Amino acid sequence: MEMTFCRHCGIKLGVQQNEFNICFSCKKILDDRRELETEAILAEAQRCVDNNFENAYTLLMCIMDYVPTDYRVYDLLSKCYRDGIGVEKDFEKSEMYYSKAAQYGNDDYEVEYVRYLVYSGRRESLDWIKKACEDGKHAAIRTVAKAYAENKILDEVKDSYRAIIEEEIEKSNGYAMAIRAIDLMTNYDESQQPRIEALLKEGALLGNVEACDLYAELVYNKLLNGELPEEEKDNGLENAIIWAKAAALRGNLYTLRRIADDIKDGNGVAQDFEKAVDLYVFAKDFGDDTVENELAKLYADNATDEDSKRKAFNTCMKNLRNGVYVPWMYAYAKDYMLGDNPDGNSKANYVHLLTDLSSTIDHASVDLYRIYAGRSSKVTAMKDIGMAMKYLNAALDNGFDLAKYYMADVYRNGNSLVMKDQKKAFKLYSELGPDHSKTVAYEIASMMATAEGTERNIPKCKEILQKIVDDEADREEHSKEYVQAEIKLKQLKNITV
Repeated sequence: MEMTFCRHCGIKLGVQQNEFNICFSCKKILDDRRELETEAILAEAQRCVDNNFENAYTLLMCIMDYVPTDYRVYDLLSKCYRDGIGVEKDFEKSEMYYSKAAQYGNDDYEVEYVRYLVYSGRRESLDWIKKACEDGKHAAIRTVAKAYAENKILDEVKDSYRAIIEEEIEKSNGYAMAIRAIDLMTNYDESQQPRIEALLKEGALLGNVEACDLYAELVYNKLLNGELPEEEKDNGLENAIIWAKAAALRGNLYTLRRIADDIKDGNGVAQDFEKAVDLYVFAKDFGDDTVENELAKLYADNATDEDSKRKAFNTCMKNLRNGVYVPWMYAYAKDYMLGDNPDGNSKANYVHLLTDLSSTIDHASVDLYRIYAGRSSKVTAMKDIGMAMKYLNAALDNGFDLAKYYMADVYRNGNSLVMKDQKKAFKLYSELGPDHSKTVAYEIASMMATAEGTERNIPKCKEILQKIVDDEADREEHSKEYVQAEIKLKQLKNITV
């Protein structure tokens, strides 16, 4: 038998590979390259469509046979026919290609296409709704409920929609039960309340996420409104939590968060710190990225022992390390490191904390500047102007306002590494502006009064100072800014230019 070799790498081929004259390894490389080429062409086609370039249509037609099930090709072709890019406008072809995008694409495409069919009263939508029910596409199904709510479904097909849903309910389809319940709630008739509850409960028992969430909300609302039967009152909250957790397991966290917030605040139910924490942790574990703030606040407000203090600190630090600056969290983390706790009472630990946060929180960089510049009341005897300027410049590079204020002060007074430069100082103060804070306003006014880094402007200077003095709150508190402004105004009283 004649030997065959791979036409790419030259390796001897087995009998099963002779047909293609290519080894498995080379075929995989070529397939991967083909996929990369397809991505590049699609990206180019997208660019051409976005810019109305006529060659977009040609590019798409070239690769359609190459990737016959890629929804992106059909989506772009639909836009070409819709907007007349490289072809004559043809709304029928545009719709045809979009239906293919919905067929091969993700749920979002299907939902959009179903919405289009429903709101335009097209009878084809009946087939798509039935398909969505069978496939468990509850997002597409909800489109129908919204259409019911807005009275957008034409009367001649409305009964057909409901017939499909009822047919699916007979097949024990939890999605259909949820959508029928939504329909009944939207077009509410009190006599239908028992059926709404029965549909939601059965749909929830079948595991439908919409039914679980709606049934949890229904039970919880009845508890809050005092509508639960006597024998169910004691277990009403736990029952609502069970179904809310069932919905959360499938990605719907709305009702769980609502119950957790109410338990945390004692809103309509007994306040319970431990139960609220349990629900927040559950929500966090199943994808609620916003719950960290609530957990941190709960731990901090109820920190009665070292364990809860540490939990509050760790939760605050997780948010801060992710670049989420919340003033109370930052203050709590700093106080923890200087406070009476196993990790605190150490200046070195405090500086280490700030250094850890300086890459994500500009306030930490400014605090480090203050420490190394010898301007901190919390940590002293660590003066190092080189380190101070390193952290101040890092925050300044991020455009941080507080860094601009301190750098303006550095330019105004100079230090061992930075020469005095009154123009640069005034420029930074001016970038912040007199409305930034009364401290900045006073510095701008005082530099105008003495022509430091700018031309002398007594009328403008008096205007800024007067605004500080006229602030009623500052006047009552006799604040530092108020006193300084009042003294400066008296000094300038008889100067007009």
